[in-house]
Amino acid sequence: SSGINAENGEKSRENIVYWRGSLRITAKWKKLPGRLVVVSFGGMGLWGVNKQDNIYRWRGKKKWQQVKGKLTHVAVGGSMVWGCNRQMNIYRWLGGHKWKQIKGKLVNVEVSEFNRVWGVNKAMAIYKRIHKKKKWKKVGGAAIQISVGGAGVWVVNKAHQIYYRVGTYGDKNTVGTKWVRIAGALKWVASGWGIVVGVNKIDKIYYRTQISKKTPTGKAWVNVPGRLSQIDVNGMKVYGRNSKHIIWMSPLARAGKAKKTATVTFRAVKGYTLHKGMYLGGYNGKLGKRGFVKLGKAIKACNRRPGCGGVTYEAKRKGKRKYTLRKGRKAKKSPSGEVSWLKATISFGVISNKEWIVMTKMFTYTTKYRMYPVNKKPIDGKVYAFTEGIKIGDSFLFFGRFLVGTFVFSIQGKGVEGLRITIVAKGATGSVIFGAYKGGKLVTKATGPYPPVGRGNRYAVLIEVAKIGYYITINGARYTVFKHKIALKLLTGYRFSGLGKAAKARWFRHFRAAVMSLRSITLGKKFAFKGKMMLEDFMMVTGQSLSAKKKWTMNFWAGKHIAFHLDFRPAGKGQIVMNTKKGGWGREYRPKVWPFKGKKPYFSFTVRNMKKGFNVVVNGIHVSKPPYKHRIPFKKITHVNFSGAAKWYSFNLYRDYKRWQKKKLRTKSADGLVYTKTLKIFSQAKARKVYKVKLWRIKSFTRIKACKGKARTAKAKCKKVIKLYKVTLFNTKNKKTVTIYLRGIPFGYFRPRKNYRLKGKIGQKCKTKRGKKSCRFEYLVCKKKGKKWAHCAWSSSKKFPTGMKFVGGAKTITMYMIRHDIQYLHAKYPPHKWRIVGKPKKGKKFWVFKLCSAKNKKVCKKFRTLYSPTGYKGFKAVYYKKSLDGLPYSSTVTVVGWRKFLKKYPTHTIKSMEDSKICAGKPITKKQNSKKANVRKFYKVTLLKGKKTVVVYTRVIPYSHLKPRKNYVVKSTIVRKCRGKKGKGKKRKGKKSNGKKRKGK
Repeated sequence: SSGINAENGEKSRENIVYWRGSLRITAKWKKLPGRLVVVSFGGMGLWGVNKQDNIYRWRGKKKWQQVKGKLTHVAVGGSMVWGCNRQMNIYRWLGGHKWKQIKGKLVNVEVSEFNRVWGVNKAMAIYKRIHKKKKWKKVGGAAIQISVGGAGVWVVNKAHQIYYRVGTYGDKNTVGTKWVRIAGALKWVASGWGIVVGVNKIDKIYYRTQISKKTPTGKAWVNVPGRLSQIDVNGMKVYGRNSKHIIWMSPLARAGKAKKTATVTFRAVKGYTLHKGMYLGGYNGKLGKRGFVKLGKAIKACNRRPGCGGVTYEAKRKGKRKYTLRKGRKAKKSPSGEVSWLKATISFGVISNKEWIVMTKMFTYTTKYRMYPVNKKPIDGKVYAFTEGIKIGDSFLFFGRFLVGTFVFSIQGKGVEGLRITIVAKGATGSVIFGAYKGGKLVTKATGPYPPVGRGNRYAVLIEVAKIGYYITINGARYTVFKHKIALKLLTGYRFSGLGKAAKARWFRHFRAAVMSLRSITLGKKFAFKGKMMLEDFMMVTGQSLSAKKKWTMNFWAGKHIAFHLDFRPAGKGQIVMNTKKGGWGREYRPKVWPFKGKKPYFSFTVRNMKKGFNVVVNGIHVSKPPYKHRIPFKKITHVNFSGAAKWYSFNLYRDYKRWQKKKLRTKSADGLVYTKTLKIFSQAKARKVYKVKLWRIKSFTRIKACKGKARTAKAKCKKVIKLYKVTLFNTKNKKTVTIYLRGIPFGYFRPRKNYRLKGKIGQKCKTKRGKKSCRFEYLVCKKKGKKWAHCAWSSSKKFPTGMKFVGGAKTITMYMIRHDIQYLHAKYPPHKWRIVGKPKKGKKFWVFKLCSAKNKKVCKKFRTLYSPTGYKGFKAVYYKKSLDGLPYSSTVTVVGWRKFLKKYPTHTIKSMEDSKICAGKPITKKQNSKKANVRKFYKVTLLKGKKTVVVYTRVIPYSHLKPRKNYVVKSTIVRKCRGKKGKGKKRKGKKSNGKKRKGK
C-alpha cells in the first residue's frame, strides 16, 4: 500500500507490503550510510534526526535529503510526519520545508499508518490527538515512550515496564479501555502489523511472538542477534540505530516459515553452581547414567542420592534423557560444550569466590531491619530467648577467644536444635562439626576444617539465615551452607557451652535483615549508603588477602573528602592505619595490634559508629582503643569503597533497633477522636485546585469531630475538638472516589443543584484577626433521598449560595440572614454610601427593606434579614412650604398674637400690610390643595426697624404701631371686649367713628 499525505497531496515514495499473520525478525542486518539519533519508518518513508537536531529524509541511492527545521524526535505515519523540538513544541510537516506548530507540549509523539497520533509529555502523561476537534485528549497512565501501530498502542514507563492498551489492536480510532502489563523490561518499544519489537537497557533486540487479533499481547519475547539503542518497525522492515548512532535495517519474515530449532536455556538452581562448557567426572550409578528428560527431576534425584556431585547436560547424547547424575566434584572443560550444575553442599571445606557469590544471591532480605540488644558476657549453659524469634535474613555475630577443649554454640527450641556448632580447639589446630538434633538424636552432621585464627586464638563467628540454610563464616573463612532440618518457628533461643574452659565469649548480637548488603564488590567503585549514616550503625566486612606484601583498604566518603580511611598493610610485621583526608591527609592513628597469621589471611572486621568515634574489631580483636574520633561529621558520609590486593566477599550494614525503630503511633485519642494531622484536611481554595469542580462531585458528606494535634504514642484525652466535614468525592470520568476532610463544603461541588436544597436559616459568622474581618455564610444543605430531603449537613462558604432553593420549593432572593449582628451587611454595604428607602417592613420571619446608593438613587437592592437593619439613614425628604393653592403652611411663617406682637416688636414701624390666608399645619412632601377647614385669615404685616424688615402674620394690628397717626382714620364702630367671670363681664356700646383715610395721603 502507498500512503498519500492528506494535507498536501504528496505521494509517499515508500511502497509498504503488509502481512496479516504474525511476523519475526530475520536478523539479516544491512548498514545504511549516515548517523542518526532517532529513526522512524512509515508510509511517508524513512526519516531521522541527528545530534544537532537536524532533520533528514531518505531519498534512496544512499542519499539523505535535509529538511529545514530543528527537532529532537520525529514520527512517520501513513500520510503524516510529526515531531517535537527541545522546547517540547509540537510540529506537523506540510510538505517541502514547511512545518505547522500544533498547540500543546510533548516529549515523545508517534503516528500510526492510519494517522492515529499519540504522545507523552514531560510529566509522563499520555495524550491522544482528536483530529476533528483539533484537541488532545488525556488518557490515564504514565509513560516515557509510546508507539502506535497495527498491534495497537504500546508504552514503556520509567521503570522500563511494558504495557498494552486494550481495545487498540488493528490501529483503531479509539482511546481503549485499560492498560495491561506485559512481562519483560524494555527501554524502547515499537508496534507494527503482526509484530512488536523492542530493545532493553543493554541494547539487546527482542520481538513478541504470536501477535494476532485473538492474542493482541502475544505470548513470549524472542532475542535476536545484534545490538540497537532505538528501533522502529513498519510493513516488512525493521530500522534502528545503535549506541554509536549507526543505522541498520533488517527484513521481516512470516513466523510460520521460520525453522524450528530446539533451544535449551540453562537456568541457575538453588544450592548448585552453573558451569557452561564444563562436565563432571563419573556417572552416579545406573540411574545416573540413564539420565533424565527434565532438569528439575535430575536435581531432585541428585539431592536424594548419596555421593552425587552434580548434574551434567550432554548435548550430543542420543534421545531425550540428556541430564545425567555425576560423582565428580570438580568441573572440567568439555570439548563437546556440555553444561554442569555442581552441588554446593558436598563438603564443608572453604569454597571458591565464584561459588560463594552464586550462593549469596539466593538471600532474601526483608525490608524491616532491627538490631537487638548486645549480650556482652554470656553465661555458660544459660539459654537466652529471642525477642521475636528467627526469620529468613537474620544474622548472628559473636566474638571471643579459643582456649583448649570443646566449645559449643547452638540455636535451639523445645527438644530441638536447628544448628549446633562444635569447635574442638587443640592449640593451633582443631576441627569444626555442624549438626541438627531432634529429641536429643542427631538428624544430620557435617564436618569442616579448623578455622584460621589470629594471634591469641581470637575468633569472630558470623551466622546468616537464608532460605536454604545457615551460612557460616569464622574469622573470614567461608563455609558452605548447612541446610534447615528444623523449622525456624520451633527455634526460640541460643546457648553457649564450654565457656571458661574451652573458650571465652565476650560479645553476642542478633541482627534482623541488613539495611544494606553487598555481595559482588567491584574494586574502586563507590557504593551509596541507604540514607544518612546514623549513630550505632554497625558494619560487618568479610574477605581474604591476596598478597603478603600489598595492602587492602576501605574508605568512607563524605563528598570529595575521606571521612574514615582503614588501611591494612601486611608488609613486615604488619600494620593497621586509620586516617582522614580533608584537603590533605591528617595525623595517622596506628594500633599496635596485627590480628592475622599467615601470608594470605582471611579477615572479618566490624566498624561500629559511636558518639566518640568509629570502634573497629578485626577477627575478634578490639583494634581501636580508644575509638577513632570523628574528624568529619558522620552524617555527611554517603559512600563506601574498597580497594587493594584482597577479595572482598561481603559488606553488611545494620541499624540499631531501639534507637531508630519507628514507634507505633495512635491515630485516635482516648475519647475515640481522630487526630487532625493524620487526616487530609483541605482548605476551600486548595480543594478546588486539586479536585476541580468540573470533574468532581459530592457523593456523600457528614459532620464529624476530630482532635487537633499529631498522633501520639500514649493514650491521651483530646484537649481541642474541631468540627470537620468528611466528604467523599467521585470523578465523573473514571468514577474514582476520594475521601477528604474540609472545614466547610465548597458550594461549587453541589451539582446538579436540583438534588440539593437549603433548609432553615442562613447565618453569618464574622471574626477579626489582626484588624481584618473575615465572614462566612453558614447554612444547612439537604440531599434528596427518594421523596424526602433527609440527608442534611451544615456547610459554610465565603460566597452566598445564590440559585439554591429552600426545602418546600420557595425561591430565594439575595439575602443575608444574620445570627448575632448585622456587621457583614455594614461591611459590604456601608451606611455612609447606602441609604434606606422608606421604613423596613417586618414579616413573619424576616425584615424586608430596600437600600439605594447615596450617589445614584437608581441603584437599589432588596434584602431580607433576621434582625432589623439598624445604622442606615434615609434620604432627606423635600418638604413643600406652600400648598398647591399657593397658601403657606402655618408652621413655615411667624404667626404672632397682639400681646406678643407688642412685646417682641415694640419699636418697629409698619411698612405695609395686606389681607392674607394661611393653611394650618406642617409642610408636606407632596403637593396638594389645602382643605377648607384648615384655611385661616391673617394680616400679612411688614415691619421696619432701621433698614431691616420683618414679615409677620397677625389677626390684630396694635394701634401704637400706626405711625404717623395723621395717616390713619377709624372707619367702623369701636367695640370693647372684656374677659371675666360669668355674669360679671358685659359688652359696652360706643359710637361709631366716621373717620376715613385721606385720599393720596
